[in-house]
Amino acid sequence: MNYTLPSKVFEANLPRLLHDLAVLDSSEGPSLLDFRRVEYWIPAAIVSLCAIANRWSGQGREVFFQNVQSSPDCGYLQRIDFFERVGLRLPENFHRRAAGTSFVEIQQIDPGTARLNESLARALAECLAGTTDFQRMVAAAGAAINLTPDQGDDKFFT
Repeated sequence: MNYTLPSKVFEANLPRLLHDLAVLDSSEGPSLLDFRRVEYWIPAAIVSLCAIANRWSGQGREVFFQNVQSSPDCGYLQRIDFFERVGLRLPENFHRRAAGTSFVEIQQIDPGTARLNESLARALAECLAGTTDFQRMVAAAGAAINLTPDQGDDKFFT
């Protein structure tokens, strides 16, 4: 099934994206995801697509990524390691630097290890709060990570 991904995904239209991905998930055969319009997605949308693409691959379903390098958001998605996480290797036309507080690279969370992921909680807190009220943000991020459900062999991303 072919699906042209939306150009922008914010909180208001995230449910629509998740619905569309669920429809794709219930279909059979290969999935072709067209990135030509992807311009800006909130992190929840990005990791949702990452997780479902990995689920399909893990189930032996073919997943194709089309128009990736012509996407306006290609560089950002590369920098946060989205394409690497879905098994797509692309040439990088930029110099990698430390993320600092600008963003968090996508990281796999293995079921049953979320409670031990202090470094991920710290990285999320730095992005969310910078230096303001840092300890409170670490605690909140840690609590969110701890709520990650254990779904057997499924992998979670953040």
